Amino acid sequence: PPGMSIKDGILYWKSDSINAEQYDVRLVVSDGFERDVQEFQLSARSGIRILSKSPEIATFGDKYNYDVKVWRLRTSQEANYKLFFGPSGMNVDKKKGILSWVPQEAQIDTIEYALVSTHGVASDTQFVKVFVNHPPVIQKAPAPMTKINVGGIWDFDLKVQDPNANDKLIYTAHVLPEGMRMDPHTGRFGVFCECANKNCICANNDSYRWK
Repeated sequence: PPGMSIKDGILYWKSDSINAEQYDVRLVVSDGFERDVQEFQLSARSGIRILSKSPEIATFGDKYNYDVKVWRLRTSQEANYKLFFGPSGMNVDKKKGILSWVPQEAQIDTIEYALVSTHGVASDTQFVKVFVNHPPVIQKAPAPMTKINVGGIWDFDLKVQDPNANDKLIYTAHVLPEGMRMDPHTGRFGVFCECANKNCICANNDSYRWK
């Protein structure tokens, strides 16, 4: 092949992505009277690189997909894919390079996996860390309909559990009656029943509806 040389009986050749072929090599050794010949084939294959970036966030119970994209010199030659390691239930199509997984309840926070792409003897490995989020779980909330006397004071502490270890909860109220407040850090509700609109009717011991 181009660039091959021999010096002091040592055959030397440095392959690259351009010279990626199968070559016939013929070596001749002579002492001036007799000679010996050795012939062999040398197969040089270009490398492979994973170019795509994996999704870094997943959600418990939702499907996580990753369509792996690779570079190789000859697209006519197939690449193969496999998991080097990963969580239970994660699979990759060995021909198409499509990785799929549905995180389970015990598979939250930071999950690691490694994906290997091969092209002949060449390979590339991508190591991935994905954060699996579990939505907060409201354990205790007000009843859908709550009665309060006119002029009375009502408050309530939401009880919420977040299965993720280090998540900081922020409480946001989308609809509140006039006069009601909610602490965004603790989830505590409070209201004086002094309003009368479509979200809050607090006259004559009637009740109000909240969302």
